[in-house]
Amino acid sequence: MAGWSPPAVPVRKCRSRADDPGGRRRSPVSGRESAPWVQAAGLLLAVVAGAARCGGQKESIPRPDLARVDAELRQAVEADQDTVRKAPGSAEGWGRLGDRYRYHDWLPEAAQCYARAEQLEPGEFLWPYLRGLTLARIDPTASAKALSRALEIGPDYAPAHVNYAQVLAHLGRLEEAREQFERASGLDPTSSHAELGLGQLLLASGQYPAARDHLELALQRNSEHREAHLALSQAYMALGEQEQARRHAERARQLPKETFMDDPRGSRVPPPAGARAHMEIGRELQKRGMLEQAAEQYREALRSDPNLEKVHYNLGTLLAKQGKLEEAAVSLGEAVRLDPDDQEARYSLGLVFSSLGKLDDASRHLRTVLERKPDNADAHYNLGTVLARQGQLDQAFGHLAEAARIRPEHADTQVNLAAVLAQQGKTDPAVAHLREALRIEPDHAKAHKILGDLLIEQGKSQQGMNEYRETLRLQPGWPEPARRLALALATRPKPTPQDLAEAVKLAELACEETGRKNPLALDTLAAAYAAARQLDRAATAAQQALEIAASTNQPELVRQIRARLSQIQSPSGETRGASR
Repeated sequence: MAGWSPPAVPVRKCRSRADDPGGRRRSPVSGRESAPWVQAAGLLLAVVAGAARCGGQKESIPRPDLARVDAELRQAVEADQDTVRKAPGSAEGWGRLGDRYRYHDWLPEAAQCYARAEQLEPGEFLWPYLRGLTLARIDPTASAKALSRALEIGPDYAPAHVNYAQVLAHLGRLEEAREQFERASGLDPTSSHAELGLGQLLLASGQYPAARDHLELALQRNSEHREAHLALSQAYMALGEQEQARRHAERARQLPKETFMDDPRGSRVPPPAGARAHMEIGRELQKRGMLEQAAEQYREALRSDPNLEKVHYNLGTLLAKQGKLEEAAVSLGEAVRLDPDDQEARYSLGLVFSSLGKLDDASRHLRTVLERKPDNADAHYNLGTVLARQGQLDQAFGHLAEAARIRPEHADTQVNLAAVLAQQGKTDPAVAHLREALRIEPDHAKAHKILGDLLIEQGKSQQGMNEYRETLRLQPGWPEPARRLALALATRPKPTPQDLAEAVKLAELACEETGRKNPLALDTLAAAYAAARQLDRAATAAQQALEIAASTNQPELVRQIRARLSQIQSPSGETRGASR
């Protein structure tokens, strides 16, 4: 295939066999010169015969095998083919047929259609460009020639330079690739793909500082460019900056697997037809955040072919993002039924069951994932979290420890290990894991919060309050650390007026953030008011807390709040604590 491109098809002018080389027209029967009326009849016959022969010599329409496609797509393909058959001189008709073939991965046939369009309209940039994009996956050498031709016609289209550079790099023509990436970056100062390409070339040649600079610029242009984060992680690792490398690797893990370049001229899409077309449109809409429209496209695909496992998976993950967990479980369950070996679908189903509180089902699916792939750190992490919620703390610790062994630089794993240890009463090792989490991710709000809880328990009140303050700096609206800090301030041995004012403010914040429906927050507000000698307000808050605790069947909390209310209403009005 190397060097192949669709052969040029000359436009032939057909001659009738009745045409005389010398310019005279002879009778097709006797060879004698004919009378004028006979000549006219002969001419008519010749034109008809010549037209028939020319029809036989027209370029045939490439026809992929449609035996296994669904009826909707087959009808659309045949309609596009019929359009070309009726208007074989239309470059746009050939181009639209090429679009249909390319969209459905009939790439050799698509390339032939674009080549015919180019012959019919040789000055049009679009046809060699689309032919080059099509050939990139099956014949890079021919692709490079086609893209070069397109850029001769339209030299100022930045995405074409990026695509040409990528093909050149694949062919090992690195200096030419560099020139094309630089040209693209100059034409489009927003192109992250151009700077990514330059960074990758420099990274491959060991020029790490220069690679870093181009990759940082790529992320300035698009902070969510996954491939730039990955490449920058490699550059920082080579430069010995491990923390930066870890940060970019972790960010890449959170982003979609591919960052698509904005290329309107190369992204011609035929009208949707068939299950695959609806699936692809759904994926594109989902990437743009148009979730309702994407879901409808997935459902349309499943109406064409209900056995498409990947569509069930895509629809299930989309529904999970929308919070429609019951529907998500149905779609993901169908994906797993159609392909029991799809561990990604099974893993996602486990997460949905976990979010639904169906912990036994979640545990079963996550265990199956680990049977097939024992080194799946995410599965160990989530299974450990599910087991902790089930109270199976030893098993939970085992899976979380395995997740930490496989992926030691994951802060959330360290936090959950600490939470399990804290439940087991192992405060010192729990604190150690939290400090490790904060070494990995210094701004981890949950780690600061839990560390504050444990330090308070250890009697290190000031250190604990510092951790709560850091938590609220990172996540200002979080009611629980606000409540706990308020409680610590209100119940310290010798609170200052500033302590008490801050305690009231924080307790009021916790109550507002919980809609004044959380009995613990209201009980803490009562304690803060009582410590600040605002006894009427303290009694009102305690009464509200008592009513909510009683209506939600929390007898132990009811007992504690009644004791608090009794203290508030006593002559001294003293209170030395609230519900933790």
